[in-house]
Amino acid sequence: MKQEQQTKKKKIEEKIYELEPGPFELLDDNERDRLENDFQQLLNLVDRGTIIVISKQSEYEYENEKYPIIFNKFLLATTTDLQYNQAKLERPKIAKAHPDYVELENGLLAQSAVFYRFPDIVPEGFLAEYFGLGDIVFKWEALDPVSAASAIDRTRKRLESANSNDSFTIRKMNKVTQLQGIIGGQAKLLRFWTYVTYYGESKAELKDKFNQVRSIAKSRLFDVDIPRFYQGALYNFRVDVDFFMPFYNSIRPHYVDTITASWQFYPLISEDLIDENGIFLGFSDSGSPVLFNPYRRNNYNIIVLGETGSGKSMTSKVFLKRMIEKFGVKIYGIDPENEYVKNAKIFNAEGIIVRKNQLLGLDPFKLYRITTTEGRLLDVDDVAEILSTFYIPQENIALINRLRAYVNDFASESESIFEFVGKIKKSDTELYNYLKGIEAPPDSYVFDGDIPDFQHNIIFGLKEISGYGASRLKALITTLVTIIFQKYAFSDREKGYIFIDEAWLFVKYPITMSLLENLSRRARKYNKGLLFITQRPYDVAATEAGRTILEQSATTILLRQKEASIKTLKEIYNIREEEANSLINAEPGHGILRSGNYLLRIYVQPSREEFELFRTSGEW
Repeated sequence: MKQEQQTKKKKIEEKIYELEPGPFELLDDNERDRLENDFQQLLNLVDRGTIIVISKQSEYEYENEKYPIIFNKFLLATTTDLQYNQAKLERPKIAKAHPDYVELENGLLAQSAVFYRFPDIVPEGFLAEYFGLGDIVFKWEALDPVSAASAIDRTRKRLESANSNDSFTIRKMNKVTQLQGIIGGQAKLLRFWTYVTYYGESKAELKDKFNQVRSIAKSRLFDVDIPRFYQGALYNFRVDVDFFMPFYNSIRPHYVDTITASWQFYPLISEDLIDENGIFLGFSDSGSPVLFNPYRRNNYNIIVLGETGSGKSMTSKVFLKRMIEKFGVKIYGIDPENEYVKNAKIFNAEGIIVRKNQLLGLDPFKLYRITTTEGRLLDVDDVAEILSTFYIPQENIALINRLRAYVNDFASESESIFEFVGKIKKSDTELYNYLKGIEAPPDSYVFDGDIPDFQHNIIFGLKEISGYGASRLKALITTLVTIIFQKYAFSDREKGYIFIDEAWLFVKYPITMSLLENLSRRARKYNKGLLFITQRPYDVAATEAGRTILEQSATTILLRQKEASIKTLKEIYNIREEEANSLINAEPGHGILRSGNYLLRIYVQPSREEFELFRTSGEW
């Protein structure tokens, strides 16, 4: 009775904290070491604690399809005050206890299987292999330095007295020697218990769950057992040594130092991405739906990288469509291959296909006169930078400086770019010889005509611009449009995305890349994000602005890659050799998602309707 009162008192004093999990499988050694070091610090700080991984099953429905979800919640019960968010542990109470299981108030049965023998080599983070089968419990108590030293010394003397040269004794002796060197210094000695509590509607279902647990355990050379008569205590996280003495062999504590425990028993593993209020993107490698909410990241920018036919455009279209459905986001787009403009209505946008001889009205001097809450659509420096980049050799600094001075002098009195060029013709023949191309097609078509209405969602399709100088013309249009997009998008704080497909086309134009880099840095402040889609990451990374965009964006989706891209991806995203190489032969829509703390394999899943709307080939 006294012992029960002490246990109740202890439980009242315990607080429940929620721990943050993250991916583990695809991380490189340095990233794993960082996570395990953080966990070791927690073990060194908390002298008595219980980590419980609660598994809950539910369903997610999209487009009349239902997908099963296993959601794991990671909790820590301890009397130590910590800087984690506090939570509640809600479990049904025991209605009736039986020797080898308990009945719960919700009608389910529960049973706990305890790990009681461990192999010499314990797999890193092995507890994650049991996620989804039931609740995982890891309970520990730190021994004080004197008790720890005495326990190690007793073990050493026992092994020495055995006077055995078998490999098992030698390995044990080496372990004891190592422990003597670290206990009391950078590590503590823990006694611990770990077990799985699983549920079922019948004893037959419990037996099936136990067989699954035992099968996994045996494959790793663990032993598990179901301690009889103490199922109620285990369900309530009680593992008092004296209380379990009659069944000591199957329930006795084991010992481990905090350094070893930090990697063997590292539990905070989640290979699934299930964001609150997230959109359905597809499935993780575990078969769980990926629910992604970019607004839970430190910025909302997204990079989609993949070679032709990898599914990058399908992925981007699915993302945009579902973001519109979920959040009503605004959309502004540059579409060099006209893959989005034909679906402009689905994106609540006007699609403008830029054709030969079409007047676009993107006159920088007219745009200079228009103001938004962000200021002028173009300022004097923007106008000068555009003209110098696309019409003056960049090595001719003197001529660029003269052009800047003329723009500054004539901007306010020039009604159009053609009027400005006319003034230059009278003032500076040398400079006019470089600018006179503005007055002739195809450049004149870019500047002539009425300014488009940028106050609603709009997508520019550039595919029909072809022939000599097409890439330069596309870059000129993209530069002007991007500046305008940015000014209108940043004039409010509604959720929105500016996207640019085939972004590698513009790496030769520093002003274009610089604008996109500036947009990516400032977008979050205005509740906007940049969706940057490209098939040649090595070209983009070769520019300072491009590399910044790739490195600083919070979310990256890596689809099938050419072999030439692998080195760049490994440098920028720290993915392992085997994961990088797996991208070379990936199926369309299959790849790796890196977002915040998450790194996982994914498969993007369009609905049947989306596939028919967005496909550019017959396969997916």
